[in-house]
Amino acid sequence: MARGIQIILLVLASSLVFWGILERGKSVQSSEVAYQKIFGGQHESMILGTSRAAMLDAVAMSSVNPSAAPFFNYAFHLGASPYGPKYTQSILNHIKKGDDNVFVLCVDPWALSSKKGTQDDSTFFQENGTFIDFDPTQALPEYRYFLNHYSNPYYSLFLPIKVKKHLEDNEGKKPSEAFIKKHQNAKIEYYKKEHLYADTLSATRLQSLNNLITTLNGQGKVYLVRLPISEEMIALEEEYAPNFKEMMVELSENHGVGFIDFYPIADQFLCPDGNHLFGPDAVRVSKMIGEFIKSDQSQGHSDTIRHLFQTNSN
Repeated sequence: MARGIQIILLVLASSLVFWGILERGKSVQSSEVAYQKIFGGQHESMILGTSRAAMLDAVAMSSVNPSAAPFFNYAFHLGASPYGPKYTQSILNHIKKGDDNVFVLCVDPWALSSKKGTQDDSTFFQENGTFIDFDPTQALPEYRYFLNHYSNPYYSLFLPIKVKKHLEDNEGKKPSEAFIKKHQNAKIEYYKKEHLYADTLSATRLQSLNNLITTLNGQGKVYLVRLPISEEMIALEEEYAPNFKEMMVELSENHGVGFIDFYPIADQFLCPDGNHLFGPDAVRVSKMIGEFIKSDQSQGHSDTIRHLFQTNSN
């Protein structure tokens, strides 16, 4: 009898410890941006893309037109949210139907690429099995998310929670020239090693983007956006995909959606690592996009927005 009681007490104690770990894990992950977005509910207007888009300020973009549905930034990073079936499904799970939905799709060649030497098949895409592949509508979602997507050792659950900051985010203070040069050079070298020679444009991802635009176009207004990056990163993209702009122009024309290309005036904005906007400039660009959309919609969704900065680049 005593032995049986000991076993029961051990099972109960183990269960309490297990649920305690789950609760702690859920609490820790709730501070992470990805968790907040995955469990952020449904929204009418969304900012989409990878880490470049993740820098945009949804509140600033929404402030331009307070009467419209507020934006929600549902962009992550290149490992999780390149355009493909998994990201598309996750986006559709988070859309709330409304009368004035707006979707800002930030595009670049890296978000439409796959690795060379692999089949251009979505079953082999890098985002499969990541948090973007997670369905929060199933039972016990917070616990399942923790069990499947907590990447640190479990002992880290009992360490102080550290808030991750982007390397450019230093309370709005402009980084030094030495900082910028160091991080821009490092980013260029990283992209040369990991993407320029290792990746190729993916027809499957491009088709997935086509399908996504078609679906979103039926639920609101769509705008493709090329965000500012450094001169060196633009040159790298031109080497990798010299016809990418023409592809995006054709895509926007085929779907009748806006195309906002910041590259001709990219030198007016700071990207300390060459790839991501400096915090204050991210706010400025977000407001500009909001203004462009407001103006474009007041003109009946005209074609002029596709060539917004052409005269500035001459």
